[in-house]
Amino acid sequence: MTAVGAVVATGYALASCDIANFAAAQEADQHAATAKIVMTHGIDPVSAHDAAFTVVGNTGQTIIEALRADGTNWDGHLILRITVSRNPGTLSSQFVVRCYQYTFTRYDADIDRLECPPGPPLVRGPVKPFLVLTDVDVRHLAEILEALSPTERVNAGVVQLALAKAYAAPAVVWAVASPHGIDMEVRAHTQCILATLPTVGPARVSPVYHGSTCTGG
Repeated sequence: MTAVGAVVATGYALASCDIANFAAAQEADQHAATAKIVMTHGIDPVSAHDAAFTVVGNTGQTIIEALRADGTNWDGHLILRITVSRNPGTLSSQFVVRCYQYTFTRYDADIDRLECPPGPPLVRGPVKPFLVLTDVDVRHLAEILEALSPTERVNAGVVQLALAKAYAAPAVVWAVASPHGIDMEVRAHTQCILATLPTVGPARVSPVYHGSTCTGG
């Protein structure tokens, strides 16, 4: 058999398998769609690896495994392998294995089916604790802003870079020009520090806030 013939035959075999196991295949697709919602609903970005392990598991009829992960659930990629078995050991038994690639964007992801890559599933690493902001971070932010030159302090992009350098992930930072100067935020989960840097004079830096002030609730 030629290489082209082998590929076509394989395609027919996969298609016939999916037809025979139509309900199980539909269920796998639904699990894949639900997994996307779970992995992208958080407030802050997390590694694609950590996002995967919010859905990885075994419920008896369904097994979800992560095979590849890179980047974060805002800008990374992930491959899940979903195995669904229905009515095992009976004449109506169905069994299907499908793989899905997730291409993450902020709070969303595109899902594409693909042939499952070889290799064992990923193993969960140590869970990182949430970053906690304190009064030390408030003082540190004021010092960072105070150190900016007159030219830097009026450039939102420069301010954002300074914040990103000082507060690495999982903290989230932003800076934007406003009528008052440069408004900014340093956020970690449901905590945040807000600040405004006027064109001249000292920065106005808030204490550490908690809850809806930081999450838009």
